Order: sequence, then C-alpha cells, then structure tokens
Amino acid sequence: MIYLSVISVRALPDSILPSLSVAINVKIDGNTIPIQVSARLYSEDNKLLSISQPFIDEPVLPDNQQIGIANVYISGDSSLQSEGTVASYKLVFQLNKEALDHIEEVRKTNTKKDAILNFILSVDFIEIGIDVGHFALYPIPGTNPNQLAVVTSAMLQARNNDLHFLMQKNHPSFALKQFKIKQPYTIPSSDWINDFVPLLGLGRYFIVEIPEGKHSLGHAWEILNEAEKAFRQWDADAVMAKCREVGQYLDGQIKEKFGENSFIYSERWGRIYGRHDKGFSGWTALVSHIEDIKIKGTGGKNYPEDDVKVTNSDAEAALFFTKLLIKYCEELLKERS
Repeated sequence: MIYLSVISVRALPDSILPSLSVAINVKIDGNTIPIQVSARLYSEDNKLLSISQPFIDEPVLPDNQQIGIANVYISGDSSLQSEGTVASYKLVFQLNKEALDHIEEVRKTNTKKDAILNFILSVDFIEIGIDVGHFALYPIPGTNPNQLAVVTSAMLQARNNDLHFLMQKNHPSFALKQFKIKQPYTIPSSDWINDFVPLLGLGRYFIVEIPEGKHSLGHAWEILNEAEKAFRQWDADAVMAKCREVGQYLDGQIKEKFGENSFIYSERWGRIYGRHDKGFSGWTALVSHIEDIKIKGTGGKNYPEDDVKVTNSDAEAALFFTKLLIKYCEELLKERS
C-alpha cells in the first residue's frame, strides 16, 4: 500500500523567485520502495500554476560523503518485514507573476477569501515480493548479490544509473508502478495575507474587522450580495450601479426616520452620503454619466476618451465603502429606536 498527503505549505524565505515549499508524507508498506515524488500545482479553478522541483535542505558534508545510508539489510528472513513507515519529502513550486496574480484573482471570489490550492501528487515506486522497510535498494560491494543496503530517496536521485541493478541481478519479483492523487489544500485568508503575501512579493494588506451587527437592513445586504457577484465576474459597471442602489435605499431609510431637516440626516449622514456629484452618491453615480462625460466633458473640462471609465479598482473600493455605509446606517437607525 502507498499513500501521499500534503502536510504543510509555506512561502520559501530568502528566495529570489517567489516559491512555495511543500512538505509531503508518503506512507509505504514493507515491500514498497519510493523512487521519485513529484507534483503539479493548480489553482482553485484548476489552472496549472507550477510544476514541482525536489528540495533537499539536509546538510552536505564537505568530503561529499553520502548522507542517509541505513544500517539495514535485506534477506529472505520474514522477521525483517515491516508493517509500514512514512517517508517525508519536500518539494518547491516556483511561481511567476501571472501565477501569483491568478491566485489572487481567484481568491477574491472565495467567500472567505481563502487561498485554495490543488495538488496532483505522484510517486513512482517499486513493488517487490519481500518487505524492505525503507526507501531504496543498492548492492553492498563485496557481498552476495542478494544482500542490499537501504538508502534515502535523495541518494537514489543522485544514483539513478544504478537502477539497472534491479533488472540484471537475480532478485525477487518486482514491478515499477506509479500512484497519483488529487489533494486540495486551504490556506486561510489571515495566514495568506500575513505569512505568504509579503514573502511572495505581493505587497502588504491592511485588515479591517467590521462587526457585522444584526443585519437589520436585510434588503441592503441582499443588494450588496448582487454587487459582490458582479465583482466576481469583473463587471465594474454593475458593481458601481448596485452600490449606488444600496446608497439610495439607505438614504431613504435615514430620511424617513429622522426627517429631511434633521441634524442626523443633513449633517452626519449627508456629509458622508453626499448629494449630486459629491460624496458616495456622486461617486457611485459616475458610471451612469460616463458616455455623457466622454462627449461633453464635465465642469468645463474635457478628458481623453480612454481615461473616462470605471475599473475594478473603483468597484473594489465601492464594495468596501458600501459595507461600511450599511453598518453606519444600521447604527444611526438604532440611536432613536
């Protein structure tokens, strides 16, 4: 039996190229010898991001002495059989700018903003008719051809030319096989932002925690959900229009409760929400005036046509401010309830 699992994923420090270091455990039984572990990394929407490279962080001795030869030998004695063991491997995935940008784009569509990575893990292994209880087999010089030493996978990669030994010597029956498995791995949003983003060169994020409250203005949150769906489809115009709709609904709620001439409506709310082309109201209304501004300009100013547009930057900011505005409105409405 053989099985692979991702144990941990971390951003590799001190690396010129943004890279992820992935620890993988391979569970093997006594008659299984892993030869090579590899993997492919995919995004949550199954786009290929990177192909693994082996990563060995063991110390290298100055005299090139090989590391990891186990003091274990093979014979026909069944008492040497093992019930199984776990071999640990490390792989590195280098990520270019396009891959990192795609991870971020897909992450923003995730409800919790987690980074979800999909791994296709693969192990090439030899299955033989007796238990070996370790990683790989090599002949011991000067001994009977059927006496073999057990060595680590790292050494095996360095001595692949010796694999012909298994083909030429009188040896118990064996088969060269491959096992693959798909395994998702979730990096929580807070871990991604704090531990991965800085080391991967994605800049830094600021995290703002907004108490949700009781969502007393359910209709406003429903419209906001529609705006977030539009954002996931990169429809900036629809996002701005939906955020404006939320603002109009909130404005009506404050006006109805406190009155048009109240201090709360005119000053506290009014200075944030704005009127005409000012404040939140004017900003989110911009998308409905784009074509007119392209033709006629505004405020006596004319702009290059390519500059007159709203982008995903506007949409992202509008979503953020709209959430704050809903929460602020809910708090205002409680003041005289």
